Amino acid sequence: MNPPRLIAAVIGVLLLMPLMLWGYAAAGDPSQDAVEACWKVFGFEKQLRAGLEQMLDNPDGLSLELSKEEVGEFWERLEKDGALKRIESQGKKLIAKNFSESELKALSEFYSSPQGRSIMAKMPKFTAEANLMLNEEFLPAAQRILGEMNNPGDHH
Repeated sequence: MNPPRLIAAVIGVLLLMPLMLWGYAAAGDPSQDAVEACWKVFGFEKQLRAGLEQMLDNPDGLSLELSKEEVGEFWERLEKDGALKRIESQGKKLIAKNFSESELKALSEFYSSPQGRSIMAKMPKFTAEANLMLNEEFLPAAQRILGEMNNPGDHH
């Protein structure tokens, strides 16, 4: 098992969750019912699990070096630790903080539609592929450019 890579992958999935929410908006004080409905429609825990599974099964070589049994153990430990409940609590607070009642209703309606469900089903694969692309394209370019900026006389 490679815990640093697993942690990095989970953090990457969590950081990309806002893609599922399509950005932040001016918020009001939405009802708890609207927040709960949005949480349920998005199925964040399911999305997180699906994202991790997709990373494990990615044919392009992004491997967490975990067996299916280790992934199961990871989720059991995460639940026992209380992390899933904390993620749920904090996630609902973020939703309430960033979205109005009408926005949550619109999001819930869209993601309950056939098109919305299709998008949600594709999101873990998209996220895994986006992470891979960023690792392959952005990180090397950023390292090269930052190296050039730090050592201006060393590049041609």
